Amino acid sequence: MTEHVAAYVLFGPVGTSLRSTREDAESFRPAARAERRQPERRWHSMSIRCVVESAFFIAWSFLERSGELGEPDASANIILDAIEAQLRNGERRQLMLGNKAIAAYREHVARTRVAVEREARSR
Repeated sequence: MTEHVAAYVLFGPVGTSLRSTREDAESFRPAARAERRQPERRWHSMSIRCVVESAFFIAWSFLERSGELGEPDASANIILDAIEAQLRNGERRQLMLGNKAIAAYREHVARTRVAVEREARSR
């Protein structure tokens, strides 16, 4: 007997399609339909590790292709520090994290270059 009740709940009365049963059920729940229409936020379901990996890959591959990438260990630390700083500020968009990491890397390289030039002039 419980099997028949479960079948009725899942599939509706005999002779009705699953689609019409769903439409009937949803007509009684307008709030549920409105919730489904709202756009999903993909970053909620993505782990921080995946976000960091993607942002790092964006920054690393761009800098590598442009020829700006320096020593791998130091470059990786600069990129990861920039990504971490943005994550602490609440940023979760991969492309934005990658772009900010590129900008931070370029800024670091420029500051280092200026410091080296000053030191060379003072000698």
